[in-house]
Amino acid sequence: DPKLSISPRLGFTYKVPTERITIRGGIGLFTGRVPLVWPGGVFNNTGGSVGGVSLFSPTFATTLASMKFRPNPTQQYTANELGISTAFAKGQIDLIAKDFRLPKLLRASLAVDKKFDNNWSVTVEGSLSKNINEIYYTRLDIQNPIGNMVGPDNRNVYNNGVRMNFPAYGGLPAGNPYTGVYLLKNQPNNSQKGFAANFTASVDKSWADGFSFNAFYTYGTAFVTNEPTSSQNNSQWRYMETVNGRNFVNRSRSDFDLGHRVSMFASKKFTYLKGNMATTVSVVYNGQSGSAFSYVYSNGPIRDNGATETGDLLFIPTKDQLSAMTFVTQSGFSLSQAAQKEAFEAYINQDSYLSKRRGQYAERNGARLPFQNIVDLKVMQDFFVKVSGKKYQFQLTYDIFNFTNMLNRVWGRTYFLSNDQFGLVRYANPTSGAPSLLPTYSFNPVTNNTPWGISSSTAPSYSARWVSQLGLRFKF
Repeated sequence: DPKLSISPRLGFTYKVPTERITIRGGIGLFTGRVPLVWPGGVFNNTGGSVGGVSLFSPTFATTLASMKFRPNPTQQYTANELGISTAFAKGQIDLIAKDFRLPKLLRASLAVDKKFDNNWSVTVEGSLSKNINEIYYTRLDIQNPIGNMVGPDNRNVYNNGVRMNFPAYGGLPAGNPYTGVYLLKNQPNNSQKGFAANFTASVDKSWADGFSFNAFYTYGTAFVTNEPTSSQNNSQWRYMETVNGRNFVNRSRSDFDLGHRVSMFASKKFTYLKGNMATTVSVVYNGQSGSAFSYVYSNGPIRDNGATETGDLLFIPTKDQLSAMTFVTQSGFSLSQAAQKEAFEAYINQDSYLSKRRGQYAERNGARLPFQNIVDLKVMQDFFVKVSGKKYQFQLTYDIFNFTNMLNRVWGRTYFLSNDQFGLVRYANPTSGAPSLLPTYSFNPVTNNTPWGISSSTAPSYSARWVSQLGLRFKF
């Protein structure tokens, strides 16, 4: 049934002319557009599929060679002709709760602008957002956990994502032919909802001689329960980092948590030859907190989605807990148990995040990549030419993106980490058969004690290496 959604908003601006102060702000409810992939998944993934074939499958090659195109839409190939059993439906089922409401948030903002003499101006502003309707994904067809791990890391353990069996119904045999049953619903009202807060302070100044300057500092933080960034309902559930299983996701730092940012801009225009030529030099600095990321296991121990799934948040042992853990040698992990423990202890001690959370689980997006410092340089040359009494302007520009890296090859670096997570420790229990609740691990020392890589991108504005660009513009 359709549901009415109301998004009232109120804004205001108050000026104090005698003090050259402007106060502005607002509050309101905001709802985004319909994310079409969510209802689209429900339309496509009904559990009514009886199977499929691949044109690249060797077993299908013989059948494919004998098939001819049938232009009549009522005489297309049947499942039996393609070798597919129609005994009962298969595939994935996507469901949406009957009382589901689209995401909505309450947002309030307040800002103060103050102008001073000599063209100085200062702005301070902040905003706060609170999720009202937040999404939550649950997989309905996996069995309950078989127990908890033995030891201080006593998280839930599942039987390798084994699905529960359904009783016989409507002519269908007992069992579970589906690859997954996923329910999209709203986060319960009595649970922790996501929120975001942002603060910015800026200062601007311009001079009559062509010099201008501005600088600002921004801090932003954001927390969320489920990150709705995937294009499929099953991957929305699958790729959330968690401690006790993807059906038990807690509020955590968002992938879009900004952190700290400092930005400065300075520009000077030199005009000469009676105004027929001008040179402008501009410098932009951007200092930015690195992206948030999660420390996880490789070959995760939870196993609610199989034995080789990533996304299971790491338990960070104390020194005594680490000494009691069992480490084994595996392919690619050739160090002795004592050497692995020693290397793991050393890694924890040198990491500013892990060393503060010993005896606890790593938080989703609790760690960060290094702070980034980048300076861009722009030189602009203007030529003014008069033709038949009319003035024309030619403008030659030269940009150096990441000028810092041009000055020194180790400056201006940007960093990346695939999928915003790092599998620091391998959960070494066998990946087949019923999982054991007694954990074993493997640890391989990380090169340079850093999980991230140095970006090699050369895209302007995102480059980890300096890039220059020459431009010519004619204004008339």
